[in-house]
Amino acid sequence: MEFLNETEGCEAVDKKGKPIRRFIGNVFKATLSKRERETVNKEEVKKLLSEDDYAKVSKVSSYPVLRID
Repeated sequence: MEFLNETEGCEAVDKKGKPIRRFIGNVFKATLSKRERETVNKEEVKKLLSEDDYAKVSKVSSYPVLRID
């Protein structure tokens, strides 16, 4: 991570135009980017909404992830 942060040649932008750090070598590829995730206290939200209203706004997604660089 230090190499990516300290090397000017690693500056790049992703598909959405956000700044990232990227290195592509002969043996591997490394990408460093920032991600954001918002969390909500489900129990507090359930107190504010009825069961039906909570069911309308609640969504659970699952997906497999395999990343080989």
